[in-house]
Amino acid sequence: MAPQSTATYEPEPAKLWRRAFSRTVDLVFLGVCIVFGLYVAHKASIEFYPMNEFLVWLIVLLSEVVVPLTTGGATLGRMVAGLALVGENGLRPTAWQHVARVATRIGLFAIFVVLVSYESELLAVLFVVVIEGCFCTFQKRRQTLSDLASRTVVIRRGAKLLTG
Repeated sequence: MAPQSTATYEPEPAKLWRRAFSRTVDLVFLGVCIVFGLYVAHKASIEFYPMNEFLVWLIVLLSEVVVPLTTGGATLGRMVAGLALVGENGLRPTAWQHVARVATRIGLFAIFVVLVSYESELLAVLFVVVIEGCFCTFQKRRQTLSDLASRTVVIRRGAKLLTG
């Protein structure tokens, strides 16, 4: 009787520079979408307190959850950089994993805004990017804090699975 293999399969993580490039493209695109959305709200005369915040969070939700969920984990940045998002098991991420990714980032943003600088959203966004980048740099599988919370890994599109 042949011994059964106990090897596990693990996706090869994306290179750090690809992750950074991908996130930069995503953040620039997100910023452009937010500015455009707020411009349209201004022109439509619906630019008032709760509507602006609602519009910004709606754009973030669409960009970070709905688009990746409907495109198999792809965002504009991941497509340009040749990356894909998969669960730690190598399968497509679930809706809850996408929600967990964005909830972690929003949580970091909220912690910074509440505890450090209430009036500086840009500084809070930079804080989230730096924290996520530090986690990505020092993790073996180059996972950010949001990847760890959602149990996902960003891999190179078409990467072969490695045996462990």
